[in-house]
Amino acid sequence: MESDWATLAAMPAGKAPAGMNSNLIDPESRAWNVELTIGITLGPAIILVALRIYARLGLARKLGVDDYICGLAAASTVAYNGLVLSFLNKPGGGALGPHIWDVSVLKLLEYSWPAIVESLILRISNTLIKLSLLTFYLRIFNPVPRVKWLIWIGLAAVVGFGVAALIGTLILCTPPPGTTQNTGLPPQPSQHCNTEIPNWTTAGSIFSVVSDLLSRKRKAAVGSVFLIGLFACFAGITNLVIRFVKYLPTDQNDFTWNVIDTYITK
Repeated sequence: MESDWATLAAMPAGKAPAGMNSNLIDPESRAWNVELTIGITLGPAIILVALRIYARLGLARKLGVDDYICGLAAASTVAYNGLVLSFLNKPGGGALGPHIWDVSVLKLLEYSWPAIVESLILRISNTLIKLSLLTFYLRIFNPVPRVKWLIWIGLAAVVGFGVAALIGTLILCTPPPGTTQNTGLPPQPSQHCNTEIPNWTTAGSIFSVVSDLLSRKRKAAVGSVFLIGLFACFAGITNLVIRFVKYLPTDQNDFTWNVIDTYITK
């Protein structure tokens, strides 16, 4: 058994192009792209969440539902990014980053099951982030009946699509009875295309309804909050374009190298 594992550890997962040789020791890698993205975005996000909780406790002396959901979203995001770092060849010793011919079969097999967990955590994190924004809008605009109904519609859409994404991930990635490996890499359709659009549509509708009731300064303040949803929507669309235009789901010839782009925009 040990000899089998040793054989898999020394066997490249793909065939190197003509004129190139496999390098399983110190290969060229794009892992630093993901490390840089996480380093730039995760730290400020955690600081902002901490400041939000501190401000709420200092001013209101209590936390609302949106604050608790925001905390859960931050925790799931940290867990997701930690798991992604473990997938990289540096620092996690995983499979992602190098070309597939510079990755051993053993590392690629070890990636399969944790990738399903990562996909589930991503969908949970995305859903919690959207719920935290919409419940925040609900707390602000609760006295306005038309706005409140729009927010509830958005909440129902986000929860519905989130549950559907989780079920779809489990169905597509869980191995059939009698097999030992998953049916493939995590499903390619991005949850962003389903939940960001109703989320931003709801936010835009809310802003248009209440814009006549706000002063210019308050419009700018509220609009800046809604821009967060717009930024997330653009990131989701970018991720979708990368998945289905630049790197098709069926094109897995150099998956460990190409997939870095999708992790950057997640």
